[in-house]
Amino acid sequence: MRCANNLTFICVEFNVVTMGRERAGEDAVSMLMDMLDSLAERAGKMNRKLVAAFFALMVWVVIEGVLWALSLVSISPIEIITTGVLLALALFVIGELLEIRGMLAELVARYSAYRFAREESFAIPEGKDPVERLLRYFNTRMGLEEKLRRRGTVRRNADVEGVSGTHRFDLWAQMKVSPIGRIAGHRDYALYVRFYDHVPDVGDIEGFVSEVMDCVKRTRVRPSRVVALCQGEGEIGDELYEKLISMKWDIPVQVIMEMPDGTYDFIPFIAPRHDGLP
Repeated sequence: MRCANNLTFICVEFNVVTMGRERAGEDAVSMLMDMLDSLAERAGKMNRKLVAAFFALMVWVVIEGVLWALSLVSISPIEIITTGVLLALALFVIGELLEIRGMLAELVARYSAYRFAREESFAIPEGKDPVERLLRYFNTRMGLEEKLRRRGTVRRNADVEGVSGTHRFDLWAQMKVSPIGRIAGHRDYALYVRFYDHVPDVGDIEGFVSEVMDCVKRTRVRPSRVVALCQGEGEIGDELYEKLISMKWDIPVQVIMEMPDGTYDFIPFIAPRHDGLP
C-alpha cells in the first residue's frame, strides 16, 4: 500500500492470515492512541499559552483603560477614539481566546473519556460496605481525597444545608475555586452519593435530584456527578434508563450498580473531569 505525498496517512498492510490481520489492527490502534496522546499533550500546552495570553491582554486592557480615562481629561477626540477602538479589539480577542480554550477543553475531555473507558478496570475494591468500596474506587482510580485534601472536603454521612432544610448524603465532596483559579481553567467540584438497598426507580432519582438541587441553591456549586449507588440484584426500569442516558435532569446523574461478578456497572458511563476528579 502506498501513501500519497504531502498528506498524513496511517498505512497498515493486512496479511491474508487472520492472525496477521489482528496484529495489524492492534498496531494501527496503538499508533492511533500514540498520536492522540501527542495531540492531547499539545492541546494542554496550547491551553497554558492561551491562559498566559489572556492574562497579558487583561493587563494591557487595564493599562489602556487608564490611558483612555486620562485622554478623557485631556479632551483629545482622536486619542479617545483610538484608545476606544483598541480596547474594543482587545476585548474581542479575549472573547475569541476564551472560545478557543473552551473548544480545546472539550477536545481533551472527549479524548480522556475514551482513553479512560478503554483502559479502566471496573473491579470493585475491598471494603466493609458499598459506600466505602466506591470511595476506595474513586481514591484508587482518580485520587479523590488526595486532590481535595487541601482545597476541598470529602465526607461520609454528610449533612448538607439546602434552602429548604438539611439533607443527608452517604458521601459528599465539594471544592470551590477562586475567581483567579476559574480564569486559569479550574472549576468548582461537587459529588453527591446516596446508597439504596434496592434498585432505584424514577421516583427515587427524582427525589434525590431534587434534594441535590436544593443544596446547590445554597452552595452555588453545580454538581459534577450525582450517584445513586446500589447492588445489582435486579435491573433498572426502561423509563429510568432512558432518562439517565438522555440526561433528563440536565446534571450528570448516574446509577452505579455492584454486580455479582465483582465489577461495577455504570449507567451511564461518566468519564473523570480534565483534572482527574470523578
